[in-house]
Amino acid sequence: MVKEAETQKSPTQQLTDRFERYFVPAVLVLVVLLLFAFLVINETFADSFYRAMAVLVAASPCALAISTPSAVLAGVARAARQGVLIKGGRPLEDLGDLNAVAFDKTGTLTEGKPRLTAVIPFGALGREALLQVAVAVEALSDHPLAQAIVEGGSAELGKTVIPEAEQLEALTARGVKAQVDEQTVHIGNRRLPGFYYKLN
Repeated sequence: MVKEAETQKSPTQQLTDRFERYFVPAVLVLVVLLLFAFLVINETFADSFYRAMAVLVAASPCALAISTPSAVLAGVARAARQGVLIKGGRPLEDLGDLNAVAFDKTGTLTEGKPRLTAVIPFGALGREALLQVAVAVEALSDHPLAQAIVEGGSAELGKTVIPEAEQLEALTARGVKAQVDEQTVHIGNRRLPGFYYKLN
């Protein structure tokens, strides 16, 4: 996506490209004319050559051709390194005229790293016991939500001993099932029939 964005030209680039079509050939023609000015004006070839090179350096058509695209590419690449995708030169230039930005979803603003925010026990199982079982089971999973539960639960439990879980089984689009202290434990979402957490 970054490569595709880098190929899209901004209005300034398009203007520069149109200007270059006429400016560069005009500069080169003028330099050639000045180079042979000694044939018309009473001066040495060295003077004509010096004047022609001074005009070529001052006009510097190559700098004009390179400066705008390189500035846009640098801006898009810098933003990409920070995790922001700018879809080409036009949006990059439009950023300078913005007064407000509206975001359509929270994922745009968050880091995309879930974390444990609340533990609400239900039934006979207490908060600490629920966390111990949840951390034990989710530690076997590599799912981002499982990692968030393990990190948050471990931080809250501190040095409390976590029981061993085994025989982890993924329940597609629903959660996980495992054995903790020879009992079956289900942890999952609303698609698990009739429970969010079940300890048989």
